Amino acid sequence: MISKKYLSKLALPVFLFMVAVGMVSCSEDEPIIGSDLLKKDRIDVDSDSGLSFKAYTLSDESFLPKEANTLLAGGVNSEKFGASKAGFVSQLRLMQGSPLDTLQVDSAFVVLYFKGMIGDSLANQKIRVYEINNPLDLQTNYPEDFRPSLKTEIASMDFNKTSLVDVMRGDKVNLDTTKTFKFETLVDGKVVVKDTSKLPLLKFDTIRVEELQLRIPLKQDVVEYFKNADKTHFSSSEAFLNFFKGIYVETESPEGKGAIYEFSVLSQKAARSGIRFHLSYRNEEKKTETKYYEDKDGDGIYKEATFVSYPTYEYGFRVQDFSIRLNRFEHDQAGADIEQFFDKTDQEGDVVYAQGMLGSKIKIQAEGLNDYLKEKGKIAINKASLRLSVVDTLDVPLRLEIFALDDEGNEIALPDSEISPLLVNGFYSSKEKEYVFNIQNYLQEIVDNEDKLDNGLIIRTAGSSSNPRSVVVENPKVGDPKEEKRIKLTLTYTKL
Repeated sequence: MISKKYLSKLALPVFLFMVAVGMVSCSEDEPIIGSDLLKKDRIDVDSDSGLSFKAYTLSDESFLPKEANTLLAGGVNSEKFGASKAGFVSQLRLMQGSPLDTLQVDSAFVVLYFKGMIGDSLANQKIRVYEINNPLDLQTNYPEDFRPSLKTEIASMDFNKTSLVDVMRGDKVNLDTTKTFKFETLVDGKVVVKDTSKLPLLKFDTIRVEELQLRIPLKQDVVEYFKNADKTHFSSSEAFLNFFKGIYVETESPEGKGAIYEFSVLSQKAARSGIRFHLSYRNEEKKTETKYYEDKDGDGIYKEATFVSYPTYEYGFRVQDFSIRLNRFEHDQAGADIEQFFDKTDQEGDVVYAQGMLGSKIKIQAEGLNDYLKEKGKIAINKASLRLSVVDTLDVPLRLEIFALDDEGNEIALPDSEISPLLVNGFYSSKEKEYVFNIQNYLQEIVDNEDKLDNGLIIRTAGSSSNPRSVVVENPKVGDPKEEKRIKLTLTYTKL
């Protein structure tokens, strides 16, 4: 067996070579590079190995990573997967010493930067934000259904996708394509009025998503709570974390289909997620007066008016790279399609389920794989593709992850992944409606080592602890009317 040290030296050249192979060999009909230099009777292709795969849907019980870059909130109801809810808990970090006791607070929000979503964009949900009671611990392993002890609710609102605020435009996103606008602009001290009807609005999907925020209004008593707090609480990050342990965000169970929202916390534009105060200096020395004309009565007569403004300032407590932050999930499969196959290793179904948010994973095992490879004799595997067809293409994951099982049943990385995760592929093909994994080196290890057994493979949504997307995979048997959609292994190899 090749040592890991030697593999690491080979990683880049092997990866570049494999990318080149993939680019010219994306079709099963394409020749393998260098095949013209070999005798034709030494190259063989099993376009369908004919192997049957046992496949099961298993619970995906894992501890949550404590540095999630995507935080989830919302709830969905699905005929296939059942009812699922997502929320998150996070520390907030101090920006600098607090100016809240000296400045006027004009508005205050819990701000979350929108990244994406699944479900019904118009489904209404109630989102609530709480202060947590106990500190988060970096050394503690939190289960997926972890729910912290809550101190008090600090913010809430009803929302759907139209509640998102576009930072650049400063208004709410409107899903309509047209609307009547009235523009008023100040030119040489006079108001110029333009009435424009049916001005096209930006469609939702044309707005850059990282500029969209969900702004949840902070309760007034919470604003006072921060304003009146002892200044020593804002003297350092440690002092602030002792004072304010963090926030917990969740939604009430939705009616109907519902939706799960994804919020980015560490991108450049989302670096200010957390509690945000908009402040101003309310004193006469800082005041600015602007004269303009306004038709207050709607009678076409414009009267002089004065707009008073003050210098503004922004302050807040952020979710930062050093903040402990993790998602939490609840799943209820009762009455859903997944229920009849969930965690039943003695019962195979004609479909299997990979559910995001650590809901479920798929275990597959090819029957007689070791014997199948042994019958080939001495071979070098040029290409090995594992193909999974999907039932429904709505909200499917961009990518699935795959792991091997050792003799003790623990998940381990495939040798292909150790060279580079990209070698394994696992990306969804919308054209073929399938996922394809490259497991060439995994099978080669079985060929080269008589004592190595195939203990099966585990497949799940990539980044499942921060990904709400799920997929149903076809699993018909040989002879079934849908046999063409069964899990397949295709093999290209050279006889040695």
